[in-house]
Amino acid sequence: MYQKRLFYPVFKLHDDIRLLWLENVLWTRFFIISAIFSLPDIQSVIQRILRNPEDFAKIFRCFYNDKIAKRFEELFSNFLFNVTNMANVVKEENQQNFENLRGNCQDSARELARFLAHINPYWNERQLFNLFNEYLGLRADEVLLIFNGRYRESIRLFEKIQDQALKTAQIMISGLIWQFRLI
Repeated sequence: MYQKRLFYPVFKLHDDIRLLWLENVLWTRFFIISAIFSLPDIQSVIQRILRNPEDFAKIFRCFYNDKIAKRFEELFSNFLFNVTNMANVVKEENQQNFENLRGNCQDSARELARFLAHINPYWNERQLFNLFNEYLGLRADEVLLIFNGRYRESIRLFEKIQDQALKTAQIMISGLIWQFRLI
């Protein structure tokens, strides 16, 4: 079992994980919009969205070793890369490339879920994969809605994406609390 190295209050853990998931969904949406409309802020948005895996890894280092935190950062970065790349592929209007990317997204979701379930017995691989896969589907739909100018629908869908992210956050929080007996 891993040794908790730092004191991490439960309320702070709860707030930090929820914030990181909400930042993830927000910055991903900003990226989608910037990519589809070729906005000049795209490089700044990319830099910011890539900070999210780093911020998650900082929290992981409080509970796991550096190697595990770094591996999570790599896997989550890859997952985000595939998700955000959907906007670029949709702009190409190449259905085959879009379907190939969705397959890559599912592979990265599966790898991330497997890794998380391996490091924490309270995280279920199938449940996490289903959540990540649902997230991918929602994001793909969001990209298509924005690309096709269906903005109101994309905003309604974004609210579902936020809810789904908070559900994922709660599972991560609960797993950390149980594994490290924080309460």
